Amino acid sequence: MTGADPLSQALEAIGDTTVADDVVQLRLPEAPGMPEDPAALRFLMYVGLYDLLIEAALGRKLEDTERATMLSQALASVRSAEGPLRFARSERSEVIESRELVARMRGREIALTNGWMIPRLREDITDYRARIEALRVAIAEAGR
Repeated sequence: MTGADPLSQALEAIGDTTVADDVVQLRLPEAPGMPEDPAALRFLMYVGLYDLLIEAALGRKLEDTERATMLSQALASVRSAEGPLRFARSERSEVIESRELVARMRGREIALTNGWMIPRLREDITDYRARIEALRVAIAEAGR
């Protein structure tokens, strides 16, 4: 094969265990039949990008055996990246689950505070004020 292979370069950029932390915002053009779900749009974007890479790689003048070799190497690279990416996705879902648990517990704590503790404290404050007033009256009567 001659020249740089765009598919191989893209797969090398993925690496064995890491993906770059750079985040890029893309705005997909609105077209009829495009899904509204962000996950489905993201999937279509990924598939389209890989399709463009493969077209660029296959658009070069190559023998059929070279094309088959290039595609099998690309497929092997993608499959080798699948495990680490699955592990990273699993770790991310565990972090999300723990954050959801913390948020639910915090919500219950807030509900408990607003629904029971604050009203209870207001009742106690009212009772203490009544006691203080009763003590003032008793002290005033004892002082006469």
